[in-house]
Amino acid sequence: MVRENYIVATPDESLRTCIPRPARPTVQSGPDVSVLITNLDERGEDCASKLARTWESIDEAVARAANLNRPAN
Repeated sequence: MVRENYIVATPDESLRTCIPRPARPTVQSGPDVSVLITNLDERGEDCASKLARTWESIDEAVARAANLNRPAN
């Protein structure tokens, strides 16, 4: 009898979340500072969405492997 066993990578759980984003500061002056803050906020949103999708993909792979590894009846 040959039994295949499916495995998937299991990254460190601490990678699931990013540090909390601080509140957007009030800009007193300087359009360049305002643009910088906007760009940093957009960067954070992009990173958070990619991180979330990466973990969704990993969770899906884990579920598929668990399903494939179930004992046959």
